[in-house]
Amino acid sequence: MAFLVNIASSTISRALSGGPVLPFTIGEISEHNDASSLWTLHKGTKKDDSTSMSVFVFDCARNKDKLPLAKNAFKRFKTLRHPDILKYIDGAETDAQIIIGTEYAIPLSAQMKDSPNPNFISWGLYKLAQLLPRYRGLTNSQPKSREDVSLLLSRGTAGNGYFVNDFIQATLFLEQFSVKDSSEKDQFFRKLDTTLDTFPKDFCSYKILVGGISTCRNMNLTFFFLHPVFFLDPGNSQTLMKPELLNALEFGGAGVKALVPILKISKNLQTTEFESLVLPSVVKLFSLPDRAIRVSLCENLGSFINHLSTKVVSEKIFTNLATGFMDTNAIVREATLKSVLVLIPKLNERLLNNDLLRYLAKLQTDEEPGIRANTTICIGKISRMLNETTQKKVLVVAFLRSLNDPFPPSRTAGLAALAVTADLYAPMDIAQKIIPATGLLLIDPEKTVRTQAFKNMDVFVKRLEAHSATMAETAVVPKQDGVPAASASSGATGTASNASDWAGWALGAITTRLAGAAAAAPAGAMSPTTSAQSVLATDAATAAGGGGSSGSRSSGPASASSFDDARPPSMGRNSSGVSVSKAFAAPVAASGTADGWDDDSWDVGGGSEVCA
Repeated sequence: MAFLVNIASSTISRALSGGPVLPFTIGEISEHNDASSLWTLHKGTKKDDSTSMSVFVFDCARNKDKLPLAKNAFKRFKTLRHPDILKYIDGAETDAQIIIGTEYAIPLSAQMKDSPNPNFISWGLYKLAQLLPRYRGLTNSQPKSREDVSLLLSRGTAGNGYFVNDFIQATLFLEQFSVKDSSEKDQFFRKLDTTLDTFPKDFCSYKILVGGISTCRNMNLTFFFLHPVFFLDPGNSQTLMKPELLNALEFGGAGVKALVPILKISKNLQTTEFESLVLPSVVKLFSLPDRAIRVSLCENLGSFINHLSTKVVSEKIFTNLATGFMDTNAIVREATLKSVLVLIPKLNERLLNNDLLRYLAKLQTDEEPGIRANTTICIGKISRMLNETTQKKVLVVAFLRSLNDPFPPSRTAGLAALAVTADLYAPMDIAQKIIPATGLLLIDPEKTVRTQAFKNMDVFVKRLEAHSATMAETAVVPKQDGVPAASASSGATGTASNASDWAGWALGAITTRLAGAAAAAPAGAMSPTTSAQSVLATDAATAAGGGGSSGSRSSGPASASSFDDARPPSMGRNSSGVSVSKAFAAPVAASGTADGWDDDSWDVGGGSEVCA
């Protein structure tokens, strides 16, 4: 009815104005125009909504001998409606021109130049044979002797016929998708995943992904007289609706096997099309409890991550994805962990430096050893994306924790992480925490761990040597005439002397006591050596027993308890009360190093594979 109203209004407008009044404007000649065609292809724009369209103009004066053909085409085109023929919008016929306006299209020849694919030819011929079942072939000079096109179609679709190929079979299956059972759909998607790369990209995006949408037909015949064949341009996204396959996946019409080809195809869409067609379904799929779908989303996240904004990821996707970190299934946890490297450029500051690290801290104590090792690798790879404050509070604690792991690859991962982030640590942390922990792994039962540990020691000792070269030769300020020396480190004045004076005083004190003891003893009662041993033993006993007057200070060697007190604080103390740091707090462990790692460092699997 609307079509008839448009024709009537167009006719009345032309009658009143004395000329053709069309609901569209005719622009410049299209770059896809074929000079050998009877029709000149122009760009057009609809007046009501400014959408693009195609306008075909026939020059009556230049092609007088073809005028009857053009008039017949215009007559038929106004009344003919078919899924494989371009949609007619409006047109006009004058003494000088015949004008036909259609939905936007480009010539198949132009499409073949841009992305040649023989599947277009086979599909075009197949649709042509379907469109003209009652017409005869065009090669025989005698019409009655020409072969029936329907016979050509039946022969082409039988056995190893011309129309029996993956491209046509996939297209036909999609046209009957709603009536196929689950086993047929599973088989179709399993095969589609292996053949998808051979299909034209536009076909994949606008026929497979957006199947069943009336205005997005992949191949269309432009005119009734079969010249030329046109390919509908998929760039006009205003005609698109929600993809049928995503609807089927979302509401149970298709299995999880459909998700892989759908996500693979989605990367070819423009961002605006992805946001309107695919994004709503993807966000909803992340919230589904189906583990197979969630694992598939995580594994294929890289194929569509570029279409996701930071706001969408942070506000709509991360919260649902993060549930996978705590899932009871190890496969889900590991898939979620591996998706972090793809997702992290889209996370906001708070999620990156707080929420995500809490989940990773939990995974470092996972029951699956492979997940623990991969978590350490993950932290190492994202370490330079963290802010400086987080780096100082988390990295040392997290990596030293892995050095205590009973799983050798976890210890190796911790060593590798320390090595590739060596420039992020303060010299004091290297000296007091990293090198002592690494030293314990120099005699690790596993050779690979020991080798890494020795490499780490070399890396960090060299860093300390470089730092030492920048330090002052001594921390003690030399004394001046009449002024006692002062410690440069404390800034306090006192009776302390320089290093050589201190050594001389220590030697002098011991010598004086030895001499005094020798003089007081009876002749032959004690040799000098025995006297020295006695003095040292007395000093040691005094220090251990706390003897001596309260105002005196022992000059003997430090006790064992003193060295214990001088040891580096535990990792828990280093947390400084920060919640994220506490999540990583663990006893100091041994460590090692590697020269670095590449992008394929996910060499430790999780789940049953590790436990086997």
